[in-house]
Amino acid sequence: MGLFYDTHSLFVYISEYIKEDNREYRWNSSAMATFYVVLLVVGGILNQIETLPISLVVASIFIPLAVLYPLYQAQKAVNFALESVEYPDNSRLTWLNWIWIGLFCFYWAMIIYALTLLV
Repeated sequence: MGLFYDTHSLFVYISEYIKEDNREYRWNSSAMATFYVVLLVVGGILNQIETLPISLVVASIFIPLAVLYPLYQAQKAVNFALESVEYPDNSRLTWLNWIWIGLFCFYWAMIIYALTLLV
């Protein structure tokens, strides 16, 4: 229950922060928070089941990727909210970001390779 409440309160806080500056940003914070939590719960459930039909195996692979969408929308809203504040620009990727991206790609390449061995 904490994950649901914390995610919603964070996303609503972002929306309220924007409204305090009398600005408007079009995004449904509640829907994005719900979508995020549902994807995490479904992904967690699918990861606990030992034998899955192939369609659910594929779904369990792509659910972590789908989680990125609500997080991306929230990050865009945060960037919009903080436009008026003097913060350093965070739109460029650093060498550490590229290392994480490389590890992420390697991880998914190994998963896809393992799946090809199962078929």
